[in-house]
Amino acid sequence: MRKLLFIILLFILIEEVKGQYSLSGPGYSQNFDSLGAITIANVTGGNLNSVSSSLAGWFFSETGSGANTMITAGTGSSSAGDTYNFGIASGTNRRLGGVQSASVLPFFGFYFINNTGSTITSLTVTYTGETWRVAAANRSDRLDFQYSTNASSLNTGNWTDVDTLDYANPGQATGSGSIQHSAVISYTLAGLSISNGNRFFIRWTDFNASGSDDGMGIDDFSFTASLSASSSENDYFRSAITGDWNNTATWQSSPDNINWMVSTLVPNENANAIIIRNGNTVTISSAASADQLIIENAGILINSGGIFTIHDGAGDDIIIQDGGVLTLATTAGPSFGAGTPTVSINGGGILRISRTGYTGNGTGVNSSAYIYQDGSILEYTLSSSFAASGATYFPNVNASTIPVFRTTANITGAGGANPTVINGIFEPIGNISFQGAGIKTFRNGIKGSGNITQDATSGQFVINGSSGKLGGTGILTLNNPGIRITSASATLMNNKTINGGTLLIDGSLESAANTFSQFSGTTSILINGRVGVEHPGGLSDIFVNAGGFSLGPVSTVEYKSSAGIQTINGRPDYFNVVISGTSTKVMSGNSIINGSLSLTNSIVTTSPGNLITLTPTASIVGGSTASYIDGPLVRQTNNTTVYSFPAGKTGIYKPIEIIAASSDPSTFIVEYFNNGSNTASPACNPARLQAYVNNEFWDIQRTGGSANAQVRLNYDRSASIGHWTNGSSTAPDPDASKAITVAHYTGSCWQDENSGMGILPGAAISGQVTSKILSDFSPITFGYGSLVTLPVGFTNIKAIQQGDAVKIEWSNTSELEVLYYTIGHSADGQNFYSIGSVHPISNDGSRVDYSFIDTHPVQGINYYQVRSFGTGGTLKNSIIVKLEMRGGATVLSIYPSPTRDGQLKYQANDLAKGRYSISVFNSIGQQVYVKCLDHPGGSVSGIIILPVLKSGIYSLQLNGTRDKFVKTFIVQ
Repeated sequence: MRKLLFIILLFILIEEVKGQYSLSGPGYSQNFDSLGAITIANVTGGNLNSVSSSLAGWFFSETGSGANTMITAGTGSSSAGDTYNFGIASGTNRRLGGVQSASVLPFFGFYFINNTGSTITSLTVTYTGETWRVAAANRSDRLDFQYSTNASSLNTGNWTDVDTLDYANPGQATGSGSIQHSAVISYTLAGLSISNGNRFFIRWTDFNASGSDDGMGIDDFSFTASLSASSSENDYFRSAITGDWNNTATWQSSPDNINWMVSTLVPNENANAIIIRNGNTVTISSAASADQLIIENAGILINSGGIFTIHDGAGDDIIIQDGGVLTLATTAGPSFGAGTPTVSINGGGILRISRTGYTGNGTGVNSSAYIYQDGSILEYTLSSSFAASGATYFPNVNASTIPVFRTTANITGAGGANPTVINGIFEPIGNISFQGAGIKTFRNGIKGSGNITQDATSGQFVINGSSGKLGGTGILTLNNPGIRITSASATLMNNKTINGGTLLIDGSLESAANTFSQFSGTTSILINGRVGVEHPGGLSDIFVNAGGFSLGPVSTVEYKSSAGIQTINGRPDYFNVVISGTSTKVMSGNSIINGSLSLTNSIVTTSPGNLITLTPTASIVGGSTASYIDGPLVRQTNNTTVYSFPAGKTGIYKPIEIIAASSDPSTFIVEYFNNGSNTASPACNPARLQAYVNNEFWDIQRTGGSANAQVRLNYDRSASIGHWTNGSSTAPDPDASKAITVAHYTGSCWQDENSGMGILPGAAISGQVTSKILSDFSPITFGYGSLVTLPVGFTNIKAIQQGDAVKIEWSNTSELEVLYYTIGHSADGQNFYSIGSVHPISNDGSRVDYSFIDTHPVQGINYYQVRSFGTGGTLKNSIIVKLEMRGGATVLSIYPSPTRDGQLKYQANDLAKGRYSISVFNSIGQQVYVKCLDHPGGSVSGIIILPVLKSGIYSLQLNGTRDKFVKTFIVQ
């Protein structure tokens, strides 16, 4: 029985489908003449399409005990309840109607499928209602009009009455056999929304009037549909709701991107633009295509089935904006059309992988079709491993573009024998373990909440980008290969736990105020690069509980905190140390620096037991009122070079230099004090030292070795005004008749340690003073005595390169009362220190020629000056000569530049014999000076008295038959 019922229902459904009317245009009309003037029995399902195809969509149905499937041709003369085809006997003009009785209730109607391509918003319905039989006098009967948008037949679904489309007769005398009454009925059904592809039903039911019912029908039926504007495949499309791509209800369309309507099409590659909007999830479950597709923030596009084809039209093909998501969840994956279509993932945009097969090297999401912007996210959601051995992720990004590879599930055993390269940041949210000997490169670092484990078989982890990050809350568990950071600028983003293995820093790591919070105790740390330390506890508080910790021979540690007080940890293996930031730095324990100490900002406080020691090869860079050593500083020496001590206290910067007189390994310790020392003690020789300052001194000690040394101080007149004493009373400030010198307390009195070279005129505002070579030190400060000039006639002074040495020659045209000559050397032409002395030969007023060999000149520019010392403290300086050492080649030197007094000194070594011209040209090539020189060969020097010249840049040319030399200089 059930099988029979199923077959009957299926048959009826088939008949329904056969009888449906496809509405392709806005209008329809029907006069029912194709019913013919005959009775037709067995009309299956009441489908009048079986009577005539012109009646497609029209049905009748009957209920009651006398219901049947026959439509009877009649004139209205019969009172039997039935569905009727009214008209005069054998007439061709027919009507569709019926007569209700106690055993039969007939109703009839029409339905269509909207295939206009647009939404129908209204229907204007017109028909003629006719009465062919009046069965009871003076009472009205009617046909009720109804419509439905969800019916599947005339007797299913929900129906809406529209009384204005009812036909009713007025009540009249009985009669039959012809039209007893007729009226034209017309009304517009407004407010409809019959989408393309949807059904719409109308029907008439016979009202049960009092007494016997009238025979009533309809003729000349028509309607006109109002259609919304239809979509074009070239329109702009945007998602309206969450739904399937291939459902028009999912979309809105617009011809101008301004006026939007419910779309009548689904978008394809011909669309002007397609947008997946905020909050909408669109699913591609069957074939679809697109070009110029944008996925907005919080918009999601899921390719879960079918082939999704991306075309290469004008403009961008697919753009995933910040917060937008494209999920690849089908094995087929997107298909790329002709040309070079691309998917561009903006910063914050997510390309999500939810099926395998997308992560091969150079294929899938690693192909050139996917363009990753800075901050874009490739998200892998599977628990099976992504392709890792021999795979490069983000292969086409440049160094400044840093995407993120995120994994969300727990993954075991990623990697293999070949390298894994992620040209961005690796961000595991779930836990992951790596295996296989291939190196695992996370170019720009690691973050994320997932734990990362390096199996015993795994190759080394590497962070090597120009910038890198090491952060996230996940624990990093290492094995022997460990992790190596070679980035030029890596940052520890937050406290990080590392267990086991080795942390090797070959690049630069900024710690901010974060720490590697809990090493396992077996983790070893090796720093060959740079670590920037902002933690107040210093380096040891960044690497907590490390099993082994060493600084390599080229490492740099920068203490850079700007908050409160920062500890500089005592270590014996510092190479380079940089002091920056604004916080005060305090030494904790003794430290040894083997490379350089750079003072760029902030003050370093030292004390006994908390010292900084610089080895002989270590250097000091910087030093200022904002950055100096407050406390003792230790320097080891093994050369006769200059060793600087950037000392200071309470905002006063007072650097000092020590120049060892021999290469004997020695150790000096220096501290500056901004108060006087032994200020009641007298001068050892008041005739030579008339006063010393009582507001500052340097404590200098030689704590190891035997090298004697000179001491050079930096003089600032403003700091000494009003602070001069002779031990018993205040002394006047020095004037031009005085000479500033180095004063040294010997234990009972203050000694003038003037070498004859390192003094300043008493009226000088600033400059340097240098002591003679001392064997005993501390305290040291400034003093002054009388300045007397010696009548000496220096001439013919020159410096001549002889291999790796320099020969200094000079003449005294009237040597008299000379005690000795000192030869001074300088690297800058201003600050000279003595490199030797020569005793006088005659002292009888005649001319005497002298020479001295400098066996340790510097490569590059060397300045020399000879000074004579006479009886009674008289002295005189020669002119300064300049020599540039360059491996034996002929070099022309000129001095000074800028010149302010109209004099320019020149010197050339190893100049060939011949005739030369010496010319000076201005900046536009005009010659302003010329002289000739006949040279016998060898070195030559001289002075040019320039004409009056405007300030500017000039060039000196020395031209011979074989050689030509050009030097520029400045006139002020």
